Amino acid sequence: MAEASNETKIAEDTQIDALFESLKVDVVRGIQNEGGVASNLVEALMLAKYLERVGDHAQNIAEWVEYALTGRYKGEVLG
Repeated sequence: MAEASNETKIAEDTQIDALFESLKVDVVRGIQNEGGVASNLVEALMLAKYLERVGDHAQNIAEWVEYALTGRYKGEVLG
């Protein structure tokens, strides 16, 4: 059961990465079109980046939990 949960966390990180990239494109467009709100858009981008990093850390934790439970790291048997 833990294995399925770890795979879910890894898949969710991919979704978080895609959402961040989408927001980044939107922020760049917003800065180009609405220069007056650029500061707010940059703040939103920074927040999104921090959340994306949280997703990266969650993925790393899931990979190490999988290793602790199964002896596999990123799908490969170690040791």
